[in-house]
Amino acid sequence: VLSADAANAITQALLVYAEEMGMIADQSNVVPITQQANRIREELLKTEERLKLFKAEHQVESFVAAQQVQQLANRVADIETEINLCEKLREYLAEADDKLVTRTLIDLGFLQEDVRQDSNVTQKEGLELIDAKLESLSIQEKAAQAVKAIWQEKAYLDYQAKEQMNTLEQDAQRFTCLYNTVVDRIKRMDIDADTSTAK
Repeated sequence: VLSADAANAITQALLVYAEEMGMIADQSNVVPITQQANRIREELLKTEERLKLFKAEHQVESFVAAQQVQQLANRVADIETEINLCEKLREYLAEADDKLVTRTLIDLGFLQEDVRQDSNVTQKEGLELIDAKLESLSIQEKAAQAVKAIWQEKAYLDYQAKEQMNTLEQDAQRFTCLYNTVVDRIKRMDIDADTSTAK
């Protein structure tokens, strides 16, 4: 695959050649310019084929890695927020009596509503519940971070693939423009030659 710099260098060199040859309206120059046009067309076809194969191999249009990274980043942020809330909750309940601990844990879903009909949980039991929740959240956060890292690597590869595809598309556009320029030059030389002959 041609790099962007290499493609630019080739294109610029060919453009200069075409301009220099086109400045002379002698019919004898049609042959070398036609040969140049054929070479440009070959490069164009090769580039278009590389682009076609590249798209088929990488399925550029179906990339979803970046979206997955964002979703996982949001998930990690949610978990971290929940961890912060639990840490603050633990801090406050460490100074609360058993009744308030029980009521708070019921309201937050840590305990079932029917606990009230039996007895209050002790402050120690309540704090143990929160600690267990914090441990679970910590594991979830680590898992989400690990999966996010995997998708970040995939997103980076996707980015590189998109950059390569863009380069190929730009190369194809340059060669198309260059080919059309040279062909137009040949047509004008033919017209000039016909005009000279008619005279």
